[in-house]
Amino acid sequence: MQSSYCYLCVQKRTMQMISVEVRKSQHKYIVGPRGLVLQEILHTTGVWVEVPGTDSDSATITLRGPQEKLGQALTQVWLICTCRTYLHACTGMHSHISHFTYPVYS
Repeated sequence: MQSSYCYLCVQKRTMQMISVEVRKSQHKYIVGPRGLVLQEILHTTGVWVEVPGTDSDSATITLRGPQEKLGQALTQVWLICTCRTYLHACTGMHSHISHFTYPVYS
């Protein structure tokens, strides 16, 4: 299995990794439609987010990238999960929420 790495991070030896547990039911929101949320996180932070496949029992998500950007990427992942959980819990109220700092995908 081949791993994906940020070439500049490897070259400068500044690449770090953190792993977090996220409920499997939230993984689809982190990936987004056609992987768009993953691409957005990579584009804005330079951090690669690895989500286990749907056939895996693992709930561990791994973030790899520059140490100074890991916090920003982790915050984006947390916001995605938190916003989705909040919207799901408040069914019917989501139409009244007019501002988010990060897009939420169905």
